[in-house]
Amino acid sequence: NEDWNSGNYGDFDGDGDLNAGGFNINITTTGTYHVVMNINTSSYSVTTYVASTDPSDTGTAAAADNCDSSVTVTYADTTVAGTGNNSVITRVWTATDDNSNSATYTQTINIVDTTAPTFTTSPANVTVECSASSAPSATGTAAASDNCDNNVTIAYADTTVAGTGNNSVITRVWTATDDNSNATTYTQTITVVDTTAPTVVTQAYTLTLGSNNTATLTTANVDNGSSDNCDTSLTLSLSQTAFDCSHLGENTVTLTATDDNSNSATATAVVTVVDTTAPTAIAQAYTLTLDSNGAGTLTPANVNNGSSDNCDTSLTLSLSQTAFDCSHLGPNTITLTATDDSGNSATATAVVTVVDTTAPTFTTSPANITVECDASTLPTTTGQAVANDNCDTDVTVAYADTTVTGTGNNSVITRLWTASDNSGNSTTHTQTITVVDTTAPTFTTSPANVT
Repeated sequence: NEDWNSGNYGDFDGDGDLNAGGFNINITTTGTYHVVMNINTSSYSVTTYVASTDPSDTGTAAAADNCDSSVTVTYADTTVAGTGNNSVITRVWTATDDNSNSATYTQTINIVDTTAPTFTTSPANVTVECSASSAPSATGTAAASDNCDNNVTIAYADTTVAGTGNNSVITRVWTATDDNSNATTYTQTITVVDTTAPTVVTQAYTLTLGSNNTATLTTANVDNGSSDNCDTSLTLSLSQTAFDCSHLGENTVTLTATDDNSNSATATAVVTVVDTTAPTAIAQAYTLTLDSNGAGTLTPANVNNGSSDNCDTSLTLSLSQTAFDCSHLGPNTITLTATDDSGNSATATAVVTVVDTTAPTFTTSPANITVECDASTLPTTTGQAVANDNCDTDVTVAYADTTVTGTGNNSVITRLWTASDNSGNSTTHTQTITVVDTTAPTFTTSPANVT
């Protein structure tokens, strides 16, 4: 068949025969194949790049005979498989006339696969959260077809460029390869972003002040398992960390969680600040004087000697005993208790000496009296003083006389009465006894008148 198209025919003499001397003929049939022919006197070869090896595509032999005007032309193929879809067909053409005279020539058809597969599905560029899967099942799987291979091998390789925080860009190169190693690639860009804020979980916390009246709150105290979709090491911060006595009770603080991409969220927690430090109780000795009724009241101020507290500037002070009477005369050990606003308390003891400084009172004060010189001046005659006391039920009453001699048998006795109690308190009363002689003598012998 000499109905060929263009292409470097070489030594072609124009008579319709293919002469000795190789030349190439490139045949193109509307995008389906092209043929490379190597021609010599007895054979030629065709290399085709199409699926069909039918003579209509690869060339049909024709023969002429000196007698037979209708030569029979047949062919027989021998195929040797090569790599992948490649193979070599050796086609032996035989021309036979009516008298069985025959001639042969051999056509070699080289079947090659040089066409790369074509992607039928090309996954689009996508943006996914850092917590989402970047596997093809989530971001898209490529598919490809091939002109010869019905089972194209599809693989991918990722190159990841880290960005800020949990952000990154994955460049996924898809490669479709047929059995002859013809390959084509497609690049998919997967942008990984972190736009999800953390989940903040808080818990209430009781913060105890130290002896220096301060305490520090940490994020660990109130965090209760805050988490993030991507960041395993959140940055936690508090709206307040320093506390002192002015914060006793409930305080609302805010916990902020920030991930590596500056996404943040907040939650509040109640922090109860407590004071567990007991006051310092300091007591002093005190002398309590009973009143005229023999009673005395002790107050905390009497024995407090500067008790103090780390937080409370107005301690509640109490005593184990406040009421005293004559039965408590002398030293008494009492306990001072100091209690702060948080219910913490401390004690100290003090010696309270109860004293009685009230002197006895005369209930009977003998009056001044004048007696004859021959009368008794004893109290039984001149009057007995009597006294009582706020504490002593048996007051000692004594007297002392001072006598000033007068004329004759006359004199003046100054009697000083003293009433003394057990505490050594005393009071006095002065009684004046005037001794007089107003009685004329009486004759004990009266001489009779005599003559």
